[in-house]
Amino acid sequence: MRREVFTIAILLSLLAAAPTQAEGPGGHRGDRLDFMGFAPAAGRALAQSDHDRAKAALRAGQIRPLKQILASVRRNYRGRQLQVNLSEQGGGAWIYHVKWMTPESNVLSIVVDARTAQIMSVSGRGAEAARRR
Repeated sequence: MRREVFTIAILLSLLAAAPTQAEGPGGHRGDRLDFMGFAPAAGRALAQSDHDRAKAALRAGQIRPLKQILASVRRNYRGRQLQVNLSEQGGGAWIYHVKWMTPESNVLSIVVDARTAQIMSVSGRGAEAARRR
């Protein structure tokens, strides 16, 4: 019994200490890693494919750089970025989904048109209080 508890404790500590994302140059976070620190090959290929499509859209002028998107959000809302996802919608439209933490520690979900940097929608507690006037 004592040996089993010890084994479980070691496994739990290994899982807690394992990285969940790779960090590259400049603090960029890459592919998610499994509990042993290795990214699954299928996940790497998919992430690379998505990355290539996003880069091509940027070069073609279909989307704006993330820096411009975040500047638009900052002009309109107080707080800081938690997470950003880029997704392609039907008809070639791209949308940034921004998770934003307000100074009051509320989390907002902000949807931004990737081509124009226009904020399309904002939801979450404290959105009005965080809005810049």
